[in-house]
Amino acid sequence: MTPSINPVLITALELGSYLMNKDIPVNLWGQGVAKTLDHLLQEIRSGECELVETDGELIRLIHVVSADIYYGDSFGMFILKEEKQVFKGGRTKVRSLNTSLSEKITPKEPPMEGITRGIKEELDITISPNQIKEISKFEESRESNSFPGLSTIYKGTRFSCKLDRSQYKPEGYIEVQNDKAVYFKWERA
Repeated sequence: MTPSINPVLITALELGSYLMNKDIPVNLWGQGVAKTLDHLLQEIRSGECELVETDGELIRLIHVVSADIYYGDSFGMFILKEEKQVFKGGRTKVRSLNTSLSEKITPKEPPMEGITRGIKEELDITISPNQIKEISKFEESRESNSFPGLSTIYKGTRFSCKLDRSQYKPEGYIEVQNDKAVYFKWERA
């Protein structure tokens, strides 16, 4: 698999034309839970994804890390879950992740560094190496909810992380990004 486009030279208009020529329904993007063409262009330019052609099919290839984040005390064991994303303008996206959080990384970023960075960015928590362990590697292929009509291959590493008392916020966490806020809450494990 080799990249189909040069991420440095492409514009949003060129990307849109390229995708439409591949029968990708970009007219559905930016509605409901779908992201916009500009979101995809930003992913490509940042190195978070590549568009590759395999057997004539256009594929979005991303590398991800994910973590199940736990906290336990005398009241029981809890797991952190993403509750929702609220976009500027009021649109809400509820995701049913099978993990506490997931983060895109570049192909050159070591997975342990990526998950440590992701936990810091999303929860504002600094994790020490003894709190986190690698569980498994995975590869999954499916159509992206974020970009309808565009198949995506997710290559990743899954981790488990246990927070200590100083890192635990019983009310949950909120990550504020430029275009949205992401809400995390605790559930009984």
